[in-house]
Amino acid sequence: MNTTTKIPSKAPDIEISNRDIFLYFWNHNINQKGKFLLVILTNLTVIGCGILIPKMYSKIVEVANNTELLSGEIASALSGIVGIICLLEVIKLFVDFLGEIIFWKVILQVRTVLTKDIMYYTLGHSYTFFSNHFSWALLAKNKKFLGAERDFMRIFFKIFNTLTFVTGILAIVFSESWQIGLCFLAFTIAYCITAYFIFKREQVREEKRQELQSQASAILSDTITNNMNVLTFASHQKELDHYDKKMQERQTCFEKRDFIHQQHSFIIRFVTYLFRRLIFFLSLRFRKNGELSPAIVLLAFTYVQQLDWKLEIVWILKMINHFIGATKEMLKILNTPHEIVDKTEKKLKVWAWKIEFQDITFGYSKDDKIFEHFDLRIKPWEKVALVWQSGSGKSSLTKLLFRFYDLFEGKITIDDQDISQVSQESLRSQISLVPQDVILFHRSLRENICYGNPKATEEEMISACKMARCYDFISKLEQGFDTLVGERGIKLSWGERQRVAIARAILENKKILVLDEATSALDSESEVLIQEAMEEVMKNKTCIVVAHRLSTIRKMDKIVVMEKGKIIEKGSDNELLNLNGTYARLWNLQSDGFLGGE
Repeated sequence: MNTTTKIPSKAPDIEISNRDIFLYFWNHNINQKGKFLLVILTNLTVIGCGILIPKMYSKIVEVANNTELLSGEIASALSGIVGIICLLEVIKLFVDFLGEIIFWKVILQVRTVLTKDIMYYTLGHSYTFFSNHFSWALLAKNKKFLGAERDFMRIFFKIFNTLTFVTGILAIVFSESWQIGLCFLAFTIAYCITAYFIFKREQVREEKRQELQSQASAILSDTITNNMNVLTFASHQKELDHYDKKMQERQTCFEKRDFIHQQHSFIIRFVTYLFRRLIFFLSLRFRKNGELSPAIVLLAFTYVQQLDWKLEIVWILKMINHFIGATKEMLKILNTPHEIVDKTEKKLKVWAWKIEFQDITFGYSKDDKIFEHFDLRIKPWEKVALVWQSGSGKSSLTKLLFRFYDLFEGKITIDDQDISQVSQESLRSQISLVPQDVILFHRSLRENICYGNPKATEEEMISACKMARCYDFISKLEQGFDTLVGERGIKLSWGERQRVAIARAILENKKILVLDEATSALDSESEVLIQEAMEEVMKNKTCIVVAHRLSTIRKMDKIVVMEKGKIIEKGSDNELLNLNGTYARLWNLQSDGFLGGE
């Protein structure tokens, strides 16, 4: 439907805190409670083995240096310790393998749930929402959001493993030497404080990078969608320059972020280096004074190396920054309230197919109203045409019938039922639409034609196509009804797409039919054939026809001439011509029966 709809330029900004992001993913993961706990148990087992193995090696040194034991006793004790080490290593290996399998199962199951949730909620947004968002940008945000589930799991278990590992090491080190234990504790605190300030500084950069990435994706989407304009206006370089400018901003942001990250990495490495040297000198001093045994010195050095390797706070915080940046945009969408919501689960029940617009007031903004106290009654099975120039509100009226927008005042009823008091799905399932701007799925012609009635038989589909005068061109295609139509139906001509849409409406066979300039893209010969078919299609239906080509609506029961959201004339073709008013003037102006489109 071509329209002059005024859309708000920007949706309200939704504030999303870091806590909101982590709670969202936590709530989804906790639903996999059993598997999640298994992953925790496998991690605890692996960490426990990792902490105990160095302890066992220090026991080897301790036993080997014990002068009170006989050589046979030393050999026996060493054999037992080596056996324990081998057992711990085997357990660690197999439990780690099992944990990885369960870990990825949790990720895949949660991602499946997230995918359904995102699709369900996003599709629940209104016509306005999709008018304000690039499809590719939405897909890019969706992809990043789903990929972030893996990041969340990694972050959670890195934090869990780090805390568990550090706690275990501190407990063992303190039990052996409180002086060395204090050094480990001081280092851990200093490391975490340094990493936190690094995290706060990098977070803004990461969010900016993600925002620029989404903007670049939106530009690319817009350019590819409008590829015909790019070709027609020979504007390749112009579009490349536009895209390159945004990519340069993104690159600059990358470089600044990476430079800051390198600075931070150096600081962390320097802090770690100082800690190593401190432990080295303290261990030697305590050993020299006889306060530490060789076994404890070895244990301290081993844990220093492990702590340096396992204490990945910088990596964790970097992943948190990336995770927040990748999810915040999509989570804003998931937290944006649906503009049009069902007030009840009540289903629309139709029997006579009577439509009434009762004292409605509506506009795309409070200050720019299209309709004020507008009334229109459409009787059961009546064929009503809406005519006049662009901006008079004809297509807006059909959008309101589908409840793509809510009214400011008044109500629209179908068989005396207020459409705002029934579910949107039950309302729209009773109305067929043939729009002016037909957009098809990138699927087969069969799937597109049967979209509104997937249970239709082959014979019913072919009959509908013959009525819509599209069977001949489809039967000549190499793959016939199995031909893929391309994105948005681009492989078909404009007129072919409209005929497919008409066939789809015929196959739906709903008793309320809306035709929004359904023959505007057809040549004169095809239009005559389609008009013959449409007369059959509209029998025993309540029809609303938006038209500019007046020759197509002469047989309508009622023609409504609209101007600036008001009805200025109403009647049959003969009645309006005899009135010799606006409709008659329009008819006389149309040398070919066509008036500029809306």
